[in-house]
Amino acid sequence: MILPEYLKSHPLFQGFSDDDLSHIIENFSFIQKTYNKDEYIILEGDPVHSIGLILSGSVLMEKLDYSGNHYIFNELEELELFAEPFIGSYILSCSVNYKAKTDCSILLFHYKSVNIPSLRYYNCYVRFTENLMYLLALKTRSLLTKIEILSQKSLRERILSFLHILQTHQSLDEYDIRCKYIKRALVKSPNTNLDALKQGGIYVPFNHTELAEYLNVNRSALVRELKRMKDEKILTIEDRIFYLI
Repeated sequence: MILPEYLKSHPLFQGFSDDDLSHIIENFSFIQKTYNKDEYIILEGDPVHSIGLILSGSVLMEKLDYSGNHYIFNELEELELFAEPFIGSYILSCSVNYKAKTDCSILLFHYKSVNIPSLRYYNCYVRFTENLMYLLALKTRSLLTKIEILSQKSLRERILSFLHILQTHQSLDEYDIRCKYIKRALVKSPNTNLDALKQGGIYVPFNHTELAEYLNVNRSALVRELKRMKDEKILTIEDRIFYLI
C-alpha cells in the first residue's frame, strides 16, 4: 500500500525517507480496514496480533465488568494508536475492548511477526521501534492521568481534576494539542465558539453519559453535581465548553 502524504509527518514515521517507508510498510504488513459505528475491533480476551492507527473516526477503549456495566478508559481520536500496550515478545490477550465509536478507517500493522531486517535497513527498523516506544510512553502518561483523576475521593474533586488536566493540555503554548481539541469541537459541535476556547474555555470531548463513564460515576449524580457547581458559581457550561470561575 502507499502511505497517505499526511501520515508521513506522524510521529510513528518521523525520520524516514520514502524508501525507508516502503520497507516499513512491507515488513510490518500494513493493511487498511474499515469498521462501522459500535462495531468491536478487538474484544477482551482476543489475542492481539496487530497495532492500529486511526485514520478517521474515533475508538473507545472500554471495560465490561461482571455485572455487565461498561466503563470507558479512554477515547482515541484520529491519528492515535491503539492496542500497543499488548505488544511484547509473545502474543498477549487483550484485557479491554476496543470499539468503534464512529465509522472508522484503521491502519493495522503486525509488530510481533516482523522479519529480521537486512543490515541495510537495520537503522530504519531501530528508528521505527524507537518511535513506537515513544508513542507507547505517551499513552502510559495518558493512563496515569486517568488514575490520577480516579484517585480523587469525591465526585467534585474528580470533575475539577479532570477539567484542570484538560485545561493544561489545551493551553495556548501546546499549539498542536490545542488544534486537535478545536478540531474535535468543530466535528462534534459545529456551532462551537472558537473565541471562547481562546479565552480560557475548556473543551470537554464527552457528553454527560460518556463523561460519567470516564469518571466512573453515576450519570444522574454527575448531572446533579454539575448543577450544584454552576449554582455555587464554581463553573459555567456552554455546550461542551466549561469555564472555571
